[in-house]
Amino acid sequence: MIASGSLEVAIITARTRQLATDLFIWVLYRASVVIVTVASSVLVIAALMLDAGARGPVVGFTAGVASMAILTVASWCASEWMVRNKDFVALSRFRVMQSGYVAAVKVAAGLAAAPINGLVFGEVLGRFASLPRFLLSVWDEHGPKSLGESLRRSRRASLRYTNFPRIHLPDQLLNILGGVIQVPIIGLFFGKKELGLVALVLSALYMPITVLSAAIKDAFRHRATTQYRETGGCRPAYVGVIMPVALASLPAFLVLYLLTGDIFGFVFGAEWRQAGVYAAILVPMFYMNFVAMSANGVFVITGNLKASLAWQVVGFILPAVGMLFGAVHVGTVEAALVGLCAAKSISFALHMVLSYSLAKGRV
Repeated sequence: MIASGSLEVAIITARTRQLATDLFIWVLYRASVVIVTVASSVLVIAALMLDAGARGPVVGFTAGVASMAILTVASWCASEWMVRNKDFVALSRFRVMQSGYVAAVKVAAGLAAAPINGLVFGEVLGRFASLPRFLLSVWDEHGPKSLGESLRRSRRASLRYTNFPRIHLPDQLLNILGGVIQVPIIGLFFGKKELGLVALVLSALYMPITVLSAAIKDAFRHRATTQYRETGGCRPAYVGVIMPVALASLPAFLVLYLLTGDIFGFVFGAEWRQAGVYAAILVPMFYMNFVAMSANGVFVITGNLKASLAWQVVGFILPAVGMLFGAVHVGTVEAALVGLCAAKSISFALHMVLSYSLAKGRV
């Protein structure tokens, strides 16, 4: 994310396919230079600080991590480029292939009892296998046959989006920190066992919810971007997604609330039933997250990055305050999770209100 400057997010807002392609190429250039520079610095430090026997594993691991970082940026760009160009069939195929390759190589590395380097290179190989053909097609669309011409054109494209590294990068860093705020608080006040139960709940529920909301969001962002270019607003697209998602998903989340304790006990065993109690407390938060994130992207599409950053600040502070209140003043995990759920739900509600308001566009 730091290496790319969050510029991959701007690809979907590009007004022409050529501009989106040029920006794609620039993000890859930038990320590659930053990541290779950092990796080289790590290797130089390792050469100075470690003896010859220890340098080999460090070199292999650093090279693997650097390659994985570059390929991850390429994957982000590929996803944004396909959403921007409404190529959802290719996007689905790309994601399935990537997940399949990564899983297959990691399983093979695990069965072979590979060391940590083997798992890292498994990730690299899995990502690499799904990218070359796509990247070649993007390069063909990019056009320039010389590296110098390519750098000049892609650099010009990036100059239209200089505010993304400055504003959207801290926005996303706050988003990451806000997503793990429960870890230090639960761990500090209630210990590793309770933290493990909460981690299980978040892992079990966030993954399917994120996958479903991401699929809806991809279609929404293309429609909203097109609508915004043509009319100066995207409120019809926003309402056309947010209302059906909210109404259609409500019964499913109500069932989840009622049965989650039994589900966790049945799937993970009786000793994990308490995790089901925690999950039930957090179901309203997951519901609000699913609805809000299914139509996420209005801030970027309308160019209101400062509003997004302000929301991330609120979204970081509110859960921390809510959890600390429950942990300190009540002293139970349940109270801390109620605080987290209430704060996050308010934050997602604010996100929807702001998105609805900004989707109106130019008056």
